[in-house]
Amino acid sequence: MKRFVWLLFATLLFAVMALFVLKRPDGQTWLSIDNITYTIIDTIGQNDVISDAENALNTAFENVSNRLDKNTNSGTKKTIYRWQDAQGAWHFSDKPNTQGVSETVELNSQDITVIPAISLDKEQTVPTLSIQKHLPESPINRLLEAKNVLDDAKQVQGLVDKRQAELDRAIESATSQK
Repeated sequence: MKRFVWLLFATLLFAVMALFVLKRPDGQTWLSIDNITYTIIDTIGQNDVISDAENALNTAFENVSNRLDKNTNSGTKKTIYRWQDAQGAWHFSDKPNTQGVSETVELNSQDITVIPAISLDKEQTVPTLSIQKHLPESPINRLLEAKNVLDDAKQVQGLVDKRQAELDRAIESATSQK
């Protein structure tokens, strides 16, 4: 019984999929996505669909605009500090350097996103690569992904080279036995 139901379902699925591939005498397929969408729009009413979509987009736009207005203070200045260490690397923070002189830099919060500095205790560790995979897309994450892809490609190339060497040895042994 279970096989019969599965076979019946597979046949039905195949028949419906065939309608998307088989062509009528005029060269058009018997069924297409456009036919389905036009039928749905005609049934519901084209004006209703468009007006509902416009209303939904306008509501979403207003919600996003309201949240952005609440989260950003227009024209606020943020003070950050920068200093250079003994190795010549520049450091930026919202707190001045405690071991040396820091320069003050004024930033407009609408021009740049300022992230407060965090201090790592001895028990805390830097986030690992597995945590960084869940971060939003950024150039650094893309570079890390590219590095992983290159590492994987090198491993695959090693396997291909190893397989080619095995095939070469097999061919040599087969030709030497003749």
